Amino acid sequence: MSQIASPRQHCEPATAGALEIRTVLVDGARAYLQLCGELDLATADQLTSVLTRHLLGGRRFVRLDLSGLDFLDCAGLRSLVSVHNVYLARGGTLVLTHVGPRPARLLEITELDGALLIGSTTPERGRPHRVTGRRPLR
Repeated sequence: MSQIASPRQHCEPATAGALEIRTVLVDGARAYLQLCGELDLATADQLTSVLTRHLLGGRRFVRLDLSGLDFLDCAGLRSLVSVHNVYLARGGTLVLTHVGPRPARLLEITELDGALLIGSTTPERGRPHRVTGRRPLR
């Protein structure tokens, strides 16, 4: 993968209520993206569009870093679920990483934590990130 930006750089969207989607790493089959700001009704279509473009560009394996996410609502969850299903149907994966306490709680309450692919933030030495969840959602 070629590096485009620092994955742990401070994340702050240009305007309040906005969502910035940073491409951290990308190659022919994979992408690592970082969300900054709010994933809600106003920005969910933006995320769906970016992730769909990556899929159409041949990147079926995407990691989505949520560490810069300030807010997540049901429209944001619906976007994640929709894209998750499309990636699985095409033989790919959408893995959520660095899920903070608030988004993690929302995923737990909605029981999406057992269905969406969520990578651990601290992989064991020499082993890949642990990923939980694997079933398509309806």
